[in-house]
Amino acid sequence: MEKNIHGAVCKCLHDCPPVEELIDELNRLISIEGASCCQAILQLLASIEIPLEQAEMYWQELLDHRREMSLSIGRPISLQTASCDFFSSIRKEIKQPKVIEMKVFEAMVRQCHHDFLTGLNNRAAVDNMLEKEIARAKRYHREISLLFLDLDDFKRINDTFGHQAGDTVLQEVGAIIEQEKRPEDTAGRYGGEEFVVILPDTSKLDALFFAERVRGKIENLEVPFADQAIHVTVSGGLASWPDDASSKMSLIACADQAHYKAKSDGKNLISLFGVEKRRYLRIDFARRLEVKILRSASDMTTVSGINISLGGVLFESEKQIATGTFLELTASFDDDKPLVFQGQVRRVERLADDKYEIGVSFSRQDKTTTHALATYINRYLDHCGKSCPITEHALQAI
Repeated sequence: MEKNIHGAVCKCLHDCPPVEELIDELNRLISIEGASCCQAILQLLASIEIPLEQAEMYWQELLDHRREMSLSIGRPISLQTASCDFFSSIRKEIKQPKVIEMKVFEAMVRQCHHDFLTGLNNRAAVDNMLEKEIARAKRYHREISLLFLDLDDFKRINDTFGHQAGDTVLQEVGAIIEQEKRPEDTAGRYGGEEFVVILPDTSKLDALFFAERVRGKIENLEVPFADQAIHVTVSGGLASWPDDASSKMSLIACADQAHYKAKSDGKNLISLFGVEKRRYLRIDFARRLEVKILRSASDMTTVSGINISLGGVLFESEKQIATGTFLELTASFDDDKPLVFQGQVRRVERLADDKYEIGVSFSRQDKTTTHALATYINRYLDHCGKSCPITEHALQAI
């Protein structure tokens, strides 16, 4: 990933071996990482951004130019010297070059790209990285998930304990996010009490497990301040590219919209954005269901389930059932006692002359029934190889 490439190039330049050995080592990295490594080398040597499609060509031209300079002067020329002359005299990408120590340069870059309070990336750095990750995902046909987090009732913490306490809370939350993310993920403070995490090569469901882990740790966080313990929760929204959005700005907007849904649903939640606007995460449920129309003398009918969630069920039926009809559904879950749900038909789609797809939204169930269904969903996810059982908070998504 890009951060690892940048770090590897920095290490080579900081170690400062003889120039020929340095070039050999950089070429070895390029053979592994490709053009993005050339781009990182040139950015560190000359403080300029070269388009990815031109980076390899510029790197080879720079090496040729250095070789010519060394032959002309009669001694080995450093890459830094050659790059300064190459980009100011040959390619004319820079007009007023300035020599700066690499450690000083890295410190300046860090100040420009990082939030001074939390140490995470700042908004500009997050926007820049998201643009690059989307470009990479397009090139390699990958997916990206974006998590937008916002601390709940943060103004109350500032008003009650003071802004110094608020700063401490932001630092602790930032530390949790940094600890939980992978090296290839990008975490940033997006402004005020808002945080963003870019999750490359991550489906929305896998991103939901990460988001739930972060949400749970923040919920359990105790920030000591002036002999008191400050507690805080967070609401979040998840969106994925390319399923939900086609651009950087639309992806951010989708994640933000999902986050507002989490706020309106009671806070301390993670919500998923989706064109289907479902409130709950659904799983496959290819089992038989017994269906009875309430307020009717009709007998119970057997239908084939398609998927199920805490919020409802989708099934296939040979008979059409009108939208708005109230149903009683009985479902069997492995060796457990059958569960009985009540709900209302919200969607009917005709598949063939004698086949209909029917979506039912559950009415509010008792806690025992809801818990039993959540337990089944957890077992299903665990059987699919998910290392972290999903919580009821995670099930409550759009």
